[in-house]
Formats: sequence, structure tokens, C-alpha cells
Amino acid sequence: MERLKSGVPTILNVDDREVNRYIRTQTLRGAGYRIVEAGTGAEALRLFRDESPQLVLLDMNLPDMDGVDICRIIKASPGFCSTIVLHISASLTSVQDRVQGLEGGADGYLVEPVEPELLLATVRSMLRLWMAETRLEESLTMSRELAARYQSLIEAVPHVIFTTRTDGECDYVNEQFATYTGRHPKEAFGNGWTNLAHPEDRERAALLWAGSIRTGEPFETEYRFWHADGTWRWNLSRARPVRNAAGAVVRFPIAHAEGNYFADADTVAQLFDGGQVAFRYAHADGTVDDKANPNGALSNIAGITNPERTVLGLMPHPERLAEEALGGTDGRHLFASLVESLR
Repeated sequence: MERLKSGVPTILNVDDREVNRYIRTQTLRGAGYRIVEAGTGAEALRLFRDESPQLVLLDMNLPDMDGVDICRIIKASPGFCSTIVLHISASLTSVQDRVQGLEGGADGYLVEPVEPELLLATVRSMLRLWMAETRLEESLTMSRELAARYQSLIEAVPHVIFTTRTDGECDYVNEQFATYTGRHPKEAFGNGWTNLAHPEDRERAALLWAGSIRTGEPFETEYRFWHADGTWRWNLSRARPVRNAAGAVVRFPIAHAEGNYFADADTVAQLFDGGQVAFRYAHADGTVDDKANPNGALSNIAGITNPERTVLGLMPHPERLAEEALGGTDGRHLFASLVESLR
């Protein structure tokens, strides 16, 4: 698509009569447009290629070429089909002449004599449409480029990634799904992906997922997921809702990452006995129960340390709520208490 060369639209004024060209050029240049002139069809096509005008004011009756033929050549030029062609004529003024010009690809047809005010109003109207089309095309091009970039990214990551609609049903999985599970991607569509969760974990994960779908809150939990080698492997599953400009949830992208996210009963007991459990999910009054456990963590554990109590690992990620710009400052209290304890 042609672009503005000097910050203002360029108009190619084509007429074999010098007086007519001069009058139109003065009118249009006085309105702030950049004007280039041609007296023949051949010269018009040369300047069209060299100057990339946004609008061609084209006389229908030129000595070497027909105005309709010139219009068709312009409209067929790769990357320039949106160039506006406005026919103007003092001799070809019948309804049939105008129909022929418009059906030949022209965007408008003026019959002389044309008042300067009408010429300017017509040109301005057509250039507004050109600008709107240009912005739309640029937006669509950018959207296509972003979509291609996003697609290549999610296919490159070594994790299972899929998306669901607002009803929670899957409508896309990346190629890693087939590699990891050994199943055809179609088996994940709808609610099929939930069948690949371990039967003992399925109900808990489903309840958490249903809550996220209902409230639009992020989803995060661990459960065993089917692997192509015939084993169940622990995966961390995370989903963050995508919202439209009005704030409504329109899609849930979900990522699965394999890892050792589960501890058996003996390991949990060792954590408590060794004083390694630093934080637990609880209500404001300190009550610990399942309702205060957003991630389904075992024993409501939210943070643990190493045996030497020199390294702390947290599941809630307080750094994500440490500034107003991030959506809140609740996490800052934790950091403040840690600093206070070291004084």
C-alpha cells in the first residue's frame, strides 16, 4: 500500500489541456496538497510509478490513451489497488460515459464545469476514505504479523499449551501436546483434555478450573498428566484470562510444565517436623481450611525453606503485588516483615 511521501497526500493531476491543469493545481495546492502534473497517459503512468500518489485526478479524454484504460492499469498495479482514481471530463458527460468510467474501476466521476468548492469537497471525502482504509490495512497487517509471531512462539516452547473458550472447552493445542501425550490433538478439544488428568486428581482440578471459569480469576494447580510412555507425570498447570477492552474474559490460554510438584505424606510430615513450612494458605483470622487454599496445595502449604532455613520458596509470588502499578501492594507486607526480622 502506498504511503505519504511528504506528510501530506500527493495528487496526480492529469489533463492534456494546460489551462485546466493549472486551475485544478492551484485549487488543490491552495488546500495544502502536494501536486504533480501530467499531460498524457504515458506521462501519467510514469509519474504514478515514480511518485506513488494517493489520488489521481484523471481526464477521460487524453490524446494517447483512454482514461478507463489508465484507471485499470493503476488499479491492477501490485500494492496500489487502493489508489483513488477520480475521473473528470467536459466531453464524456453522458450517463453511459460515467457508468463506463465507474465500472472500469474509478472511485468517482466529475462532469465539468466543476466548482472549486465541489472539487475540494470530493477530493477531501475520498482521501478520508483512503486514510481509513490505509489504517485498517496497517492494523490487519500488524495483527497478522503478531499472530504469526505468537504461533511460532507457542510451537517453540517445550511445554503443552492450549487455549479454551470462556465456557472452559478447549479449542486449540500446540504440537507439543501430541509429542508429550502421544494422543491426537483432537482428543483435547472440548473437555477431552480433562480425561488426560489422573483420575485421583481430576475432580480437584476440575473444581478449581470451574471456579476460574466462573469468576475469571487465574487458574493454577498441580496434577498428574498422562505421558506418551504410559506413565502419569506431575505437571503444573497455569491459566491467565485474556480480556477485551471492556474487561470481559474472552479466552483462557493454559500452559503445562512438567516437574516435581508433589510431595508424599512422609515428605510433608518431614517439612512440618523440620520447621521448614514457612507459610500456609489461611483466612484473615488464621483459620486453615480448603476454602483458603486457592492452588489446592497439600496441607495448604504456600512457602517452604531448605533444611538450613537459608532459602525460602514461595508459591503466591508476592513480588507480583508489590507496587500499585502491578495491581496492589499486599505482597509488600511480606517483604517488609522479612526486612524487619533481619534488623
